[in-house]
Amino acid sequence: MSNRIRYDSLLVHYLAVALDERLFRRRIEALALEPDRRRATLVLGDESLVLDLHPTSGAVLLGPAPTPEGTVRLARRTTVTRVVAPPDERVLIVELSAAGSQAGRPKRLVVELLGNQYNLLVLDPADRILVALWKRSAGERELRPGARYVPPPPTDRLGAETPIGPEEWRALLGPVPPPERKRTLIEKIAWTSPSNAE
Repeated sequence: MSNRIRYDSLLVHYLAVALDERLFRRRIEALALEPDRRRATLVLGDESLVLDLHPTSGAVLLGPAPTPEGTVRLARRTTVTRVVAPPDERVLIVELSAAGSQAGRPKRLVVELLGNQYNLLVLDPADRILVALWKRSAGERELRPGARYVPPPPTDRLGAETPIGPEEWRALLGPVPPPERKRTLIEKIAWTSPSNAE
């Protein structure tokens, strides 16, 4: 039996809020990658952010941890400026700031928490992929070093940034037979998923 965490856009939103609060202005000393285990660790001095992105796990853990092997040192004085999640998406964006103007410097970390396709990508200021934990093709997207990062297609569901009104709710769900309303709700309304549609 799998202990995999099932991420929906609401969970990812609040995970971004919690990580933003904990990581704001924190210095990242190193990024350790374990591609075979699909694990990435951000070394933050006295603690680490461990992203266990194997499809059977999906855990995001913050706590004391030793520096794993395969550590990649980042630019000196690389700090987290914010952690966000685009509205109604299952993607975390960790924005970085670093002293100096060295070309190829990491500007953001992108953590995709989609289905069982979890991944971590390190992007430069031009959105070129510097590092991909899991190098692969995802439809027309190339997730490998040197490729330009293209985000997953947006959900485009209603209510992602502005709540919908009663008339819109009635127009959307009123004509749908009750047994099909849950599926329609999840397909059409932002922030919903099988975890919260009931």
